Amino acid sequence: MYLYLKNFTDNINYIYHQRYESHGVMINKVPKDCQLLIIVDSSTNSVNECREISQFTDIIILDHHQKDIDNPYAIIVNPQLDNYPNKYLSGSGVVFQTCRALDKQFNTKYAFYYVDLVATGNIGDMMRQDVMENRYISRCGLWRIKQTKSGNLGLKELVEETKGTLEINTQDISYYIVPAINAVIRLDDTGKILKLLTSKDILEVKNIVKECCTINEFRKSETKRISKLIKEKNIINDDKVIIINMNNIECQSSLNGLIATKLSRDYQRPCFIGKVKDEIFVGSARGYGDDVYLKTECINSGLFQFAEGHESSFGIRFKIDNIKNIINYFNDKFKDYFNEPSILVDLELNKEELTYDLLKQIDEISYIVGDGYERPVFLIKHITIDKNKSKTIGKKNDHIKLIGSCDDSDLEIMKFNTEENINAYKESDWINVIGNIGLNTWHNFRDNKTIIKRQIISKAIEPIYDF
Repeated sequence: MYLYLKNFTDNINYIYHQRYESHGVMINKVPKDCQLLIIVDSSTNSVNECREISQFTDIIILDHHQKDIDNPYAIIVNPQLDNYPNKYLSGSGVVFQTCRALDKQFNTKYAFYYVDLVATGNIGDMMRQDVMENRYISRCGLWRIKQTKSGNLGLKELVEETKGTLEINTQDISYYIVPAINAVIRLDDTGKILKLLTSKDILEVKNIVKECCTINEFRKSETKRISKLIKEKNIINDDKVIIINMNNIECQSSLNGLIATKLSRDYQRPCFIGKVKDEIFVGSARGYGDDVYLKTECINSGLFQFAEGHESSFGIRFKIDNIKNIINYFNDKFKDYFNEPSILVDLELNKEELTYDLLKQIDEISYIVGDGYERPVFLIKHITIDKNKSKTIGKKNDHIKLIGSCDDSDLEIMKFNTEENINAYKESDWINVIGNIGLNTWHNFRDNKTIIKRQIISKAIEPIYDF
């Protein structure tokens, strides 16, 4: 919104707060001489704050969160408040559509200049990609990122530094770009990201990108370390939800959400992580599965003082005395869920069916995937591996690369961020693999040629021994 309005006036500035300060508008940061305050991605329910601020300036709120109470002190643009058909529009999407409306009013065409930023926010906020409006935004944004002479300078530099190419898809945004941005916001300075995305100074941008990548590497190592420590302490039981008190675990509270996400995926159950202060548990919650409405259940239980955010990603607060009641509540509510770890497979294929034509088609439909429109998962059985070519890779040797025999060329099987011993697979006669399939394409600068290989990104590998 700031960049868009800069096309009309220089009489504009942005204010922000650090993650540890608060969420939503902070009264003390709003200048008294402000003529118009535009709040993005929050504050639909900030009635008290808006009441005070409205005494000296007008307020416009561009938000997408659920309305809990009436707020008559601001003009609110929010798809949750009326019959707008897309209830899964991100905060960045609301800003984008507002800018498009202003373009129509003023006969300008500025909004699409920033659709790459909008798409990044849309994907990073895990908005459903089975909604056509969201898919349109994502497609337009990915196209603009790929344009060498247009688009946001900071975003392009971050993409090239982390991915190595501007040829990206939604999964690349989720895996490379969003984590790097989030890491800086969680662990460093929000202002650093704002500078990155608003600066036109290439040297400044490159320096910030390097800092972002360094901070992100620290984030990854810390998340992995703490998750491993929690598992080693053997404090996760068979309850339907995981609740972790971090008081005795050295960890920055800003990482709570990331660790909760990792544990919920690893154990396939919702997870609450936080610290206890003055007998109050404060932290982050992450859901698991499309059929489970975690935030709604928290509110309905009557056992939480606070549960606010998205349905599967939100902040929580409850009295620690309620912890047993909370566990019992969810054990009953989710008694039919999270019984056995499982992976849903869309289709079983023979390894002979993994042709280049098929994988090209899979890549085309996997270009824009995300929540509600997941990349298809396949089961491929009886793949013979080349034990001499298979190895661990990565700076920390935490990725496994297996080379399977398939027709007249190699088939790459990748498994990322694993502590598994590769010898378990090398000693097997063949393997069964569940994962995503596609083509791995890169340019070999030494030989000046493009290499295309068939690839499986594994979710699970089963070694088969024929004794």
